[in-house]
Amino acid sequence: MSDGRLHSIPCGLIIGSEGLHGFQWRGRDMTDGSDKEQLKRRATPKRRKLEPRQGSEFPATLVAAKVVSLRTLRGLTQDRVADLMGQLGHEWSRATVSEYERGNRTLTVDEFLGLALVFGVTPLELLSPIMGVTDVKALDFGGPGALGPWLSQFWLNGWVHIRFKESDFRPEETGFIFELTDAGMSAGGDGLPSEAREQLEEYQGGQRARNTTLQQVEQRLRASRERPVGVEEGQS
Repeated sequence: MSDGRLHSIPCGLIIGSEGLHGFQWRGRDMTDGSDKEQLKRRATPKRRKLEPRQGSEFPATLVAAKVVSLRTLRGLTQDRVADLMGQLGHEWSRATVSEYERGNRTLTVDEFLGLALVFGVTPLELLSPIMGVTDVKALDFGGPGALGPWLSQFWLNGWVHIRFKESDFRPEETGFIFELTDAGMSAGGDGLPSEAREQLEEYQGGQRARNTTLQQVEQRLRASRERPVGVEEGQS
């Protein structure tokens, strides 16, 4: 029975070809940027002339490609997508759709959800690196490493919490830490490809072993607090 707590894996970096993809340390940019430079940094990866790590892609690139694919699948023109977005209150034109599909424009949260409504898909499907994708790649979030496609999918499913851990003094310890949720611990592998099922089972097995260790430590601490003063462990 779940205790309602978040199951955590006390690990440092996510290791493995599927977990942390192409680990690299990217140091801080210490240049003195103007307000204009700061605005440029908020632009799309393409306009910032960034290249993703080998075998990965930026989330913005993934979603833009899905918009093109879904628009084609639905038989919609760029003008029609702009019209439908307009009906949802967004001031879009054909040029807006074109700029986004070519990676030259960002999306607001409202626009992203609006596109999901226009194409009749869930936000999860629009973000998923697995669903509706033929060329599956890791996702490069611009941190110390790209997240493998199935780990990213588990995250989107709500099976895993992932957070970024930064270390200014020990860059080699900078990375992503993941924690399995209750849903992730009880998720079954039915319907998953063997690679994904094996990865999920590995995470769950490691989590159970750590949970057992933590429970043993808690029991010892509880026993030591309840033991009368002057009585050593093992004495009756």
